[in-house]
Amino acid sequence: MAAVGLGLVDAQSANNPDALKQVIDRQLMLVEIARFPPPEPPPDAVDKQLEMMKMHAGDGLMGLLHETGLDEMRLRNLARDTLRIQAYVAQRFGTSRQVTSDEVRRYYDDHQAQFVRNGQVIPFEQAEADARRMASAARLRDAISQWVSELRMRADVVEVRKTR
Repeated sequence: MAAVGLGLVDAQSANNPDALKQVIDRQLMLVEIARFPPPEPPPDAVDKQLEMMKMHAGDGLMGLLHETGLDEMRLRNLARDTLRIQAYVAQRFGTSRQVTSDEVRRYYDDHQAQFVRNGQVIPFEQAEADARRMASAARLRDAISQWVSELRMRADVVEVRKTR
């Protein structure tokens, strides 16, 4: 699957069932984005994203292109789509979600393994800034996940899998 090879989805293998789910979610996002499009990404940003995709594919790029039938224009469109998704998410959800002090404390308490240094849990006062950032990022991920779930509920998604 080209999406895995180019790093468009977060899966180690095209055989990972989560890879297909992520590709479908990406397509659902693009359909929604077409309704309320963000500004077009600048060409230099598309070039940079395209280069990152090619670097992710590494030495396997030519084989991937041959196997999937992708060409330079389609790669460029995939890079553009990635940037459009990022811009839409930033526009709709912001780059972070404000969290209350209570939420930060709860995040710290629930995720203490993330705040271990030299084998010891660092005190909340020292971890508060990191806990706030992590809690905010988790809230943003939850908001995006909820949005994608709603997109899935509104769509007719049929997954067809090849059996051996």
